Amino acid sequence: MIMEREKIIAAAGADRRSQAMKAALQAMGYQIVALDERKNALAVVLPMPYTLDGKTVKDTDISLEELFGSLEKRFVVLGGRLDLNAYCLAMKNGIRLFDYYDQETVKIRNAALTADGTMAMVPVDLGIQLCNSKVLVCGFGRTGKALANRLRGAGAAVTVSARKDTDLAWIEALGYVAMPFDKLSTAEFDVIMNTVPTRILTKTHIACMKKNAAIIDLASAPFGTDFDAAKEYEITALTAPSLPARVFPEKAGAILAQSAAGLLKEAGCGI
Repeated sequence: MIMEREKIIAAAGADRRSQAMKAALQAMGYQIVALDERKNALAVVLPMPYTLDGKTVKDTDISLEELFGSLEKRFVVLGGRLDLNAYCLAMKNGIRLFDYYDQETVKIRNAALTADGTMAMVPVDLGIQLCNSKVLVCGFGRTGKALANRLRGAGAAVTVSARKDTDLAWIEALGYVAMPFDKLSTAEFDVIMNTVPTRILTKTHIACMKKNAAIIDLASAPFGTDFDAAKEYEITALTAPSLPARVFPEKAGAILAQSAAGLLKEAGCGI
């Protein structure tokens, strides 16, 4: 069977989120082929992240130099969380490069999935039940907002810590207890959930925590928790990198596919 070039997308990615993304694009009417069959493709869709070593496309042995150099001028390439290296390669080869993760709607929906997954991470083996527990959320960005909402819905007493006065004002306006970062106190909480990727929970803060309390750090590296201190004081401290991709790969993939489809249409490659 000969496929129409207008519908062919060459895609990479072997993890469950990437597979779900490809399945969603296929359900929209695109024909998905492997990256090494890109010769007849309308566009290329790379996984997120697009590379792990800075040299080859993730989950393939195809070098980035080889990929970008093999595409015709103004060819459309999509990827997630693209960096300067990717944009430099695209510029060098005259490729049109788009980031399907760099959409506010994607980040909001991804934050919602992160919050949903975090709720399931609360260590009940420590006797922690969210209902009537005191929970501190550090940070009031997309994930912090979604977390606070879900925690209150589960019956927790929610305190949110933030740096900006505008965030603190919104925290109060929405009915949460506001706590400035410079007055951070941890002694009363059963669970602390951090979303800030800089050191917020220091050794001093951890030393003051209840012995059966827990930390769930959702930030990217270098995280916001002093994990050595948590180990020293025997405080349970968990990390949750790439939570949506691990816990809800089908939903996460569908969100990325929706964004990718919009970018393809914008670039003149839509169905």
